[in-house]
Amino acid sequence: MLNNFYKDNIIDRVQWTLVVLASIIIDAILLSAWIGAQYIVETYVITPLTLKDIDSLTLLIFKYIFAIATLAPVTVYVISDIIVIIKQAILKIKEFTGE
Repeated sequence: MLNNFYKDNIIDRVQWTLVVLASIIIDAILLSAWIGAQYIVETYVITPLTLKDIDSLTLLIFKYIFAIATLAPVTVYVISDIIVIIKQAILKIKEFTGE
């Protein structure tokens, strides 16, 4: 019976660890895709334009607006994943200590 407890406990820990790792990998992929898209646009679209004065300022303003707009959902996913991981860890600690 005690051996079965440890086996179930290890399986639960491995499953939880895999979920945590998967969420970290997905978040990293989303951030990498955003960084890659920004780099490609900066290198191949914006740099060849050689904008000046008001055009350059307008482009800079739109770059910041779109950066915030595209990073906001990714940030929400990352924060929600972190909150879920912390809550699950707290529940596991409470289970282990018997509180």
